[in-house]
Amino acid sequence: MGNTCGIWDNGFYTKGYLQNLPLTILIDNGSTSSILNYKIYRQLADVLKNAILEPSTYKLFDVNGNPLCSYGTLKQKLLLGTADFNTEFLVCDIKQDAILGLDFLLDHIDKIDYKRQILSTKDTDIRCWIGGEANAICRVIAKETVTLPGKSKMLIPVIIENAEHLGPLGYVDKTQKRKQNITSLGEF
Repeated sequence: MGNTCGIWDNGFYTKGYLQNLPLTILIDNGSTSSILNYKIYRQLADVLKNAILEPSTYKLFDVNGNPLCSYGTLKQKLLLGTADFNTEFLVCDIKQDAILGLDFLLDHIDKIDYKRQILSTKDTDIRCWIGGEANAICRVIAKETVTLPGKSKMLIPVIIENAEHLGPLGYVDKTQKRKQNITSLGEF
């Protein structure tokens, strides 16, 4: 699928916040439970009185079948986009900041749109990205309306959504349906 770069595995990610602490979260419909990195929990516990771990009897295994140490469960509000979600995390030693598992997806998510890189709830859309150095698809949006004379070319300022998460190579997707930004007076 591509090379990994640091903590970024080739996966589906979003940005979230627990008590104003920014998290990079793996969306994993193969994980039964949502999981929080123990180091992230320690950062929360240092500033919050209500970051209390409840004992857990879950036996967890990583993707390779190796047992994971579970420190307990934590219930917190998770901010994704503009919406808060009551979320129960198992606190474990994992590489990612957090993993949103099938428990969260079934409770809160109506649709996973991998092509548009969006998680949809009944109230909001949550922007995501594909991590890793695998080929990525992104949208390029002109910052302003531009008129090009026939048989000409021009560099124009653009916005590349989620550019900070792209590998060095990418494919530009022209499927976005927005108001026409370019007017053609002839052939290109």
